Order: sequence, then C-alpha cells, then structure tokens
Amino acid sequence: MQTKFVALFTLFFSSAAFSETAVICQDCSTESAAESFAKSQANSLQCSEKPGADRVCRSESKIVTFVDYGSGQAYQYKVFHERSYPWEVRVERIPLSSTREESFSLLMDFVKDSNSAIEEASTDFNQLLNKAHIGTVSANKTSGSGDACPEETALKVLTDPNTLDALKTEASIAIGKQLLSKNNQLNFNPVKINNSYTLSFGGLSSSTAADGAITTPVYIVTFDESERPGRRKDFLAYYVDILAFDAGLLPVMRFTLLEESRVAGYQLKNLLGGDGVGSLSIDNACVKQIFEDAVNNQVLTLSTSDAAGAVDDGVPASSGSDWSFPTTSGCGTYTFEQGGLSSYTFRVCN
Repeated sequence: MQTKFVALFTLFFSSAAFSETAVICQDCSTESAAESFAKSQANSLQCSEKPGADRVCRSESKIVTFVDYGSGQAYQYKVFHERSYPWEVRVERIPLSSTREESFSLLMDFVKDSNSAIEEASTDFNQLLNKAHIGTVSANKTSGSGDACPEETALKVLTDPNTLDALKTEASIAIGKQLLSKNNQLNFNPVKINNSYTLSFGGLSSSTAADGAITTPVYIVTFDESERPGRRKDFLAYYVDILAFDAGLLPVMRFTLLEESRVAGYQLKNLLGGDGVGSLSIDNACVKQIFEDAVNNQVLTLSTSDAAGAVDDGVPASSGSDWSFPTTSGCGTYTFEQGGLSSYTFRVCN
C-alpha cells in the first residue's frame, strides 16, 4: 500500500513539475518588449496608510511565463517592486530549458495554424451540398406571395438534425485538411478548448491562454437562400474546439453555435427570445411551416403558448403528426424547445 502511495505521489509531482502555462503576448519579439510586458503583469503595490517618509509599500513577487505570438519565443521572468520609493517594477529573466522553449514554439505554430484553418475552411452552404450530397427536408409550402419556399436555408438546417450533423462532419474534414496542410506536428496531441491550447513534447506539457488581444477564430457557413431575403445573407457561426485527433489525423471537434448567427433574416439571439428586444413577430408563411414541420417530425417540442385554442397547461392541442398554428384571428406567443438546449420564442398574428 505504501509503495502504491509513493508511486501515485511521484506521478502527481512529476505531472505538476513538467506542466507549464504561458500567456500569449501579441508583440514580444524583442527583449525590451518582453521586459515591458513582464512588468505590466506585476502584482499591485499595496501601501500603508502612513503619509510621507513613513509610508511602506510592498507587493508579492510573481513568476510570469509568456510566449510571443509572432515568433513563438518563450520567456519567463520574476517580477517584483523595489522595496523603497518610488517602488519601481523590476524583472529578472529566468532561463527556460531548450526543450521547454521548443515546446512553446511548436505550440504557437499550432495556435496560428489551427486558427487559420478554422477561418479558411468557412464556406458557402452550396459548396457543402456539392461535396457531401446533403440537403434539407422540403417544407412543401408556398410563401404568402404564392412563390415556393426556399429549400437550402439556415433555419431549415437548424431544424434538420441529419443535415446539421452532415454540416459539422464536412466542417471537421475541411478544417482538418487545412490544418494538415499547414502543421505536421499533430502527433504531439495538440488540443484547443476555447482560447486555451495545449500539447505534449519531450515529456513536457505546455499550454497557452490567450488574452483579449487574440481573437477566437469562428467557423462560418453562409447561405444564399433565406425565408426573408435581405441586404445581408443568413449564416451559422460556430466556435470550434479541437479535442483530439483520430488515426487519420482528422480532428475530433466540438461546435458551439453563436447566438450572433443569422437565420430567416433574424439574428438568432432574437429568434431565441433574448437580447432584451421582446418576442419577434413572425408573419412569414415559410418560417411558420418550418416550425410546424419540425414539431410534427419531433425535432422541436412546443412547450408553451398563449394562443387561442391552447389546452389547460398552455400548450396548443395537437393530433398525431398534424399540428399547425391556429388560424383564428389574434396573436399568440409560442416557445419551441430543441433537444433541451435551445428554445425559440416568438409571436404569430393572424
């Protein structure tokens, strides 16, 4: 039992000792720039309330590790304030091992290459259709003007699980191919979660945490068609996490849909009932048909409604797979849930 405890303690200590996290500096390509950045990371100076010469000021020294975004050069400094007036900030460079410096350099290559791959893989939905032979379920409905409803729209994709899954699969392949063309260090198991990046090299684990100066890359699919065409095209925008790589070095990804996406001519957060603008009023027959079809296909669940014809629990009565919005005059507010994660809330008036 004691031997097992010693082994576990050694493993924990070794993991802690060989793991290092650095922040990303946007412009630390020179020693002077690196020193200035290190000084900016100093702990706050804490001073006594005594005035004049009797005033005492101190701060806790700290170790700052960071890496330059452009060059991949890593730095480590001890940062502290002088003990006497004017308590200037001082730095002392701490040498990093050559292995650690190389691991951070490789990691910064992955940061830049993965960010570029995500952005460059962004595409038009029609191109995805041609590559993957995917399409949305037809609504079999006409708009109020008598024209046929568009078939390949952002809202149709969001309410069609098969098409949405195919979209993400094609996105992961496209991003993976872009990354493979740029980076040949994927055998170091690099990982990207939000704005944090990690890889293992030479027995060392190195991580970076980007500050606000480094923007999070966004994967965007743009749609030529919309239920409500306007001056701006609809699009689905995703944050992308890279969790691992499979045997073919294609990334295992997690996609997080941004509420700033645009569907049916609306910003998604507003269609979700957010952003403090109140419930959107929907008067487009094609949009209403998509929601009716999604309910009848059990993709969406109609959870609440204050419309005429609602049963006692506030949910409109439906029979089998033939639910539709009431056609009586007046307005009703409807909330639809999708997979327990997203809910759409809007008003329909007749």
